[in-house]
Amino acid sequence: MYVIGFAFSVRQYKNAEYAITDCGVFLTKGLFSKKLYYKPYREIYDIQIRKEISDILCKTGTVTLSFEFPEQKIGSLTPVNMAPLKIKNISDYMEVYKLLQENVRRTNYV
Repeated sequence: MYVIGFAFSVRQYKNAEYAITDCGVFLTKGLFSKKLYYKPYREIYDIQIRKEISDILCKTGTVTLSFEFPEQKIGSLTPVNMAPLKIKNISDYMEVYKLLQENVRRTNYV
């Protein structure tokens, strides 16, 4: 069971890239085709850290971003996705967490 979880962790680690800018967070996911996700800091209302057994073994963590507003299609008011954005299996998860908290606080309360 742990071997399967570890294999999925390695696969996700190799197939997710992220960038933290002064405006928001970019994340790409996918094995064969990449999907690009972007969320501005003003839409992020909660940031959490999660560590599973595979994360403890690999000294990594997952940073989860929850949103205040759903993504919407251009010209439509229909919510498309309110699922949290997860930056999975990153070794510097505490630094990423602190940086995101600081940027969200700065954007929302200044």
